Amino acid sequence: MQSDDGDYQIIIIEPGFYGGLHSIARPSGYYSQNFLESRNRLFVQEYNLRVQQPLTFNPNLYEMPIEYQANINYGYDLNYQLYNYFIYFPL
Repeated sequence: MQSDDGDYQIIIIEPGFYGGLHSIARPSGYYSQNFLESRNRLFVQEYNLRVQQPLTFNPNLYEMPIEYQANINYGYDLNYQLYNYFIYFPL
């Protein structure tokens, strides 16, 4: 989602995520933005495939697709949080 100032935001509604982010995640700046973007493209692709297969994957876990486009610069913070979401919630 794009905010009014042109920055992108991510809202993760997952119990325990933000506590885990601060306790087990590598510090912000540890990974390059290119690394985060390349990993996020793969993770989002797999996640969205699971959303499309509710008989194979639990539809309560994979409710909605994630809209992530490779040609958009979402910035470091969004990519960092999204990457750590996938580390917290492994595919």
